[in-house]
Amino acid sequence: MIGNFTIAAAAMSAAIIAGGFCVSASPKEQIAYKVDGQFVGKKPGKAAKDLSGVACMPPRADGSRVCLFVNDESGRAQFATLKGKTITPGPVLELIGDEAHEGFLGVRPELEGAEDAEFGEFDGEGVAYAAPYFYIAGSHGRARKSGDFALSSFLVGRVKVDDDGRPVDADGKILPEARWPEAVELTYRLSDLLRQAEPVAPFFGKLLDAEENGLNVEGVAVDGKRLLAGLRAPSLDGKAYLVGADLAALFAPGHAPAEGTPEVTPLSLGESMGIRDLAQLPDGRLVVLAGPAQEQPLPFKVFVAGPTGTLIPIGELDAVEDEDGDPAKAEAMTVLGADGGTLRLLVLFDGLKNGAPVELRFPLPQR
Repeated sequence: MIGNFTIAAAAMSAAIIAGGFCVSASPKEQIAYKVDGQFVGKKPGKAAKDLSGVACMPPRADGSRVCLFVNDESGRAQFATLKGKTITPGPVLELIGDEAHEGFLGVRPELEGAEDAEFGEFDGEGVAYAAPYFYIAGSHGRARKSGDFALSSFLVGRVKVDDDGRPVDADGKILPEARWPEAVELTYRLSDLLRQAEPVAPFFGKLLDAEENGLNVEGVAVDGKRLLAGLRAPSLDGKAYLVGADLAALFAPGHAPAEGTPEVTPLSLGESMGIRDLAQLPDGRLVVLAGPAQEQPLPFKVFVAGPTGTLIPIGELDAVEDEDGDPAKAEAMTVLGADGGTLRLLVLFDGLKNGAPVELRFPLPQR
């Protein structure tokens, strides 16, 4: 069960040019956002083109929001301020150091072929906010191109912040920027639960190609006392999967493995389709960004989830290309608003400078 969701169908058509790339889609409206500055990329001085997760806090009194962005090829996250249609990147948050340490909760996963796994890339794929924490999930899978393991990608982190999005210590005291890493808690325990989660457990640690259909996490949401991990793969008989994990169990003190049983919900997204990101609506319903489980030429879609995984599409993005004609992928999503009958989503694209953020507006399914 995902929660007490109700759904209704809605779809419209549009073809729009925005942000330097072409989108053929079905949102009610699409608005390009400005990035005033740049998100830190892989190369010094270069803007990120691999943003893969975002979540925002509720608006402050002046209408601005503090957001946290993550990319999939570093050990960092980055704060930003969203106000109006402008995103201003801010300070960087170091999620992990150069090596594993005793402060990590749970026990490192034992994986065949990963005995000498390197440490360094968090491979962040999903971000969620539920006061007073931002949650960040690594991919929990092998590298897509090389097939290598990085132990650091098998972590879930959370950072405690105050009402203005400033990292704080366990007692709620604001930390100076140099001590922000002290606000980050990291746990291995989602790996324990993924290895118990049938029918996806046998795919844990497999290659991320279409043949082996290896498991990897691509989005997260926080639903009450649970973290919901959305799996890009495996895709099995037209179904993708949500794995629910108890937050108290994930972040319990000490090094014991995770306690409890994972809650697995299949989502009938379609053949070879997986979850690319998740976002929570203010009323508790779940929004799902779906796309190819591997590299299949399939469209990206947005769904609202029903009580037992039933889905109705509310929009579809056909193709996204950069100025050179190369494909980009809808990779990250967060809810900006859900009122007046309209769902407003912020969507980022992997392969485009600073994620080329756009706001998509769809008719909102009623409860």
